Amino acid sequence: YTAGSIDIPASFTGTANVDQYTVRLDSGGTNVQVWEDVPESSAPTYTFPTSLFSNPNFNVLSFATLGGNDSLTVDYSNGNPLPAGGVTFDGGAGLDTVFIDAATSANNQFNVSAAGVSYLGSLFSLSNDEQIVINGGAGNDTVTQTATSPVPYTFNGGTGSDTLNILGGTYTFTSDANVGTQNLTVQVSGSGSSVTFDGTQHLAGLIISSGAIALIAQATPYSAH
Repeated sequence: YTAGSIDIPASFTGTANVDQYTVRLDSGGTNVQVWEDVPESSAPTYTFPTSLFSNPNFNVLSFATLGGNDSLTVDYSNGNPLPAGGVTFDGGAGLDTVFIDAATSANNQFNVSAAGVSYLGSLFSLSNDEQIVINGGAGNDTVTQTATSPVPYTFNGGTGSDTLNILGGTYTFTSDANVGTQNLTVQVSGSGSSVTFDGTQHLAGLIISSGAIALIAQATPYSAH
């Protein structure tokens, strides 16, 4: 697809170096903006109308960033910038991260399954990636996990009263949840579901249902607040 003199690729390909992509809607919500290795304060590298998503070649936004410690940030501040098929991100070699920056004032709902992470109906399908970071913002945000994620994820709920529901699979806290989520309640239910705490935790609440498991990887205290 060509917008003016700029070709819009159906798949965005990075380099062997560090690549940083950001995807966001414009303030009017009618155009998708993509920044490639430049900050959002600069002019976007690509701009194209959301109507392009009706084209089968653009049903999924695809990124292959090759080598380097790469990142993809999807910014929802102006609405959902993704097509119905969501996004695929292949980070290649290096330490690669996907950031989901949700609508900051909303009560956001995220879903985690064996297929990946979904938000507002869009699936984040990841390969060769080391982590995904979910940034919820100021609302009462909820992550519901039905199976272990194919890529480790961190939930930063921000302010508000946030909830992590582990209904299936396992989840590990590698640091104190309070660093990114001020008031987090963790609920673990379902036979075989488990949560592991590696180090001190400050949670608003911890609810373990029959058949579920909570493991303390280090002998450090849990603190409710």
